[in-house]
Amino acid sequence: MFKCITVKNFRCFEEITIDNIERVNLIGGINNVGKTALLEAIFLLTSLNSIEIPFQLNFDRGVFQQQTFDVEEVCEWLFYNKQVSKAIEIKIVNENDEDNELKLSLDKASSPRLFPLHLRSNSIKTLKDLKLEFKKMIKKSWDLQHF
Repeated sequence: MFKCITVKNFRCFEEITIDNIERVNLIGGINNVGKTALLEAIFLLTSLNSIEIPFQLNFDRGVFQQQTFDVEEVCEWLFYNKQVSKAIEIKIVNENDEDNELKLSLDKASSPRLFPLHLRSNSIKTLKDLKLEFKKMIKKSWDLQHF
């Protein structure tokens, strides 16, 4: 369970921190305030088994329908104000006071890269332009058996 989440440079959030997260939480608000974006940030952090997850988020929203894309064109919608020069950072603190942080950045190539997307067959394993970093930090100094 999460105690706190911080989201930076993701969709409509330049930076937001939500503290005191409980077992059951209600997310409400008018249209276009970031309810879905907050859930997508959590989904992105907790679904690190596939490099395709950032692209799937845009497909689920109906942003792109083609079969081949420029990496920046697809990914820019994930970044706050399409600022792909700044990394997306999503950090959670769990009930054991462990920090888990995801950084997603776009490394620009000298020329636009085009790549095929096969979201259903899960055939893409890596993309050279998209960089995902996941860090798990433990605040408890006595917990030495954590890997």
